[in-house]
Amino acid sequence: MRAKKSKHISKDNIIDVIYENPSHFGSLNENYITSGILQYLRTSALISSPRLINILVDISLYPKVSKKLVLEQSEIINKYGKSISRKALSDMVYLDATIKESLRLSSPANFAHRYMDKDYFLSNGIVLKQGSTISFSSFTHNRNMKLFGPSIRSFIPERHLESSSKLEDSGIDDTIWGIRNKCPYISYSSSQLKVIIALIVRKYYILNSINGLNQSHPGYKNIITTIPDQSVIYLKKHYLFI
Repeated sequence: MRAKKSKHISKDNIIDVIYENPSHFGSLNENYITSGILQYLRTSALISSPRLINILVDISLYPKVSKKLVLEQSEIINKYGKSISRKALSDMVYLDATIKESLRLSSPANFAHRYMDKDYFLSNGIVLKQGSTISFSSFTHNRNMKLFGPSIRSFIPERHLESSSKLEDSGIDDTIWGIRNKCPYISYSSSQLKVIIALIVRKYYILNSINGLNQSHPGYKNIITTIPDQSVIYLKKHYLFI
């Protein structure tokens, strides 16, 4: 008799994890699990709001980027119609790169905080003293020219197209969704961001001022998360996709 293979738990989508592996959640009933999922989704929405602000501000500062996003949506609508399916989302490659570039520049200053319970000697001679707290500097990491190419402080979505790096990618170089322990909401959160921005782009020009003149980025402030120092944008309705 062959032993049954345990079902592999996917780490990409928390809803799929629960739906496909009910035995891993013990005696929890459907109402309890549903309540937990809704609470998680509310939490992810709170996290996504600052990300949306950063993305919209970045787009408003770069008319060429905004124009490319509009052209891409025109192609998507011609191919799939006005409804936004998973396949349509996967073909929004420039929107994908635009969102990823904004998240790269607006990542929190540091994360993965660790307490040193003993002295630790690094290979470069630096000693991490017992009792100190260390963290990973994502701000420095995401401005590493060896990883992301030249003009590292500039907003250039094309850098991700050249490297074939996707918004949902996660790893040592792509720290948006965590490093070793990947966020289980990647699929949901990335789709949520893309749908919202796509819907806005289909109806409005995203401007940084009433007259739409280009200005420099207002800079960031980092409290709980990273948001622009000034987060005012202007939306001008267009009628390109009636």
